[in-house]
Amino acid sequence: MTLKQIAISVVSCLATLLAQTACQAKTIIDSDFSKGDFASLIWKVKGDWDVFHYPNGPAHNPGRVARLAANKPDGSLTREFAEIKNPQSLTLSLEYGWGWGDAGQAADSISCMLLDPRGDGYIFEVHRCKAKWAVQWGTVNDGRPREGRNWAAEEIDASQAAVRDGGGMSRLTISRESDGTWVFSSKDFNRPAHSGASRQANRLLANEVSWPIPT
Repeated sequence: MTLKQIAISVVSCLATLLAQTACQAKTIIDSDFSKGDFASLIWKVKGDWDVFHYPNGPAHNPGRVARLAANKPDGSLTREFAEIKNPQSLTLSLEYGWGWGDAGQAADSISCMLLDPRGDGYIFEVHRCKAKWAVQWGTVNDGRPREGRNWAAEEIDASQAAVRDGGGMSRLTISRESDGTWVFSSKDFNRPAHSGASRQANRLLANEVSWPIPT
């Protein structure tokens, strides 16, 4: 397996992205939009993106984030890096949130593609709702996702209140283990729709999805 590119498509806002390989605990990308803009953090922008600072007020205020404004066409952020060949393990962490709208607004989604130099690789997608298809994954060829996504056998609750309603940010983790298994998880799955209220603890098996690498 080789990796050279990360492409992220979202409908709202993105705060922090961290990609690491574990051969020598090397950090490949560490982007925090509270500390820079698209140019300084070397992101290729497609769509009506800006770096926006949420005013003080809501609980769990994320502060300064990359934002794709509401009621705009879909957009993406893409970052290239030196090719990584057969890493022992790989971890990608992504924080995301929704600027407005109902906590179960299923039309809202965020997806992340990890690609090799040919544009082949994997796509991971989360929809803002509770459903079997709320968390999806699949393969990509030449930069285009293949038809026929995979999803969980049971419902996963990925609903989330808007930032303005105190929903804050969720943290998504995608990792490739040493045995070739991909793990796609979030501690925020299967919790009550995020709000300023306290959040219930949830079981690990309920908020983690794992599967072998597709061939």
